[in-house]
Amino acid sequence: YFSTDLMSCEARLKALDKYLSTRSYIQGFTFSHADVEVFRQFSRPPMDQHFHVVRWYRHIEKYDKSGLWQAKGESKFQR
Repeated sequence: YFSTDLMSCEARLKALDKYLSTRSYIQGFTFSHADVEVFRQFSRPPMDQHFHVVRWYRHIEKYDKSGLWQAKGESKFQR
């Protein structure tokens, strides 16, 4: 995965944006702990210029708001 605070490094955001250009999730084909781990590394929502990161972020944020992650027996996202 990527190291802490993705917002502080443009190169990491670009790499993540490229990676997510062909994927909906960080690892595999479904929402997983990997998505939570990367999501936690954002101190705020990403800027619109990183289209694929923004798409992924909004998608994963819905899991947090809907409580689906908690329904799987995990605690809510903690940043």
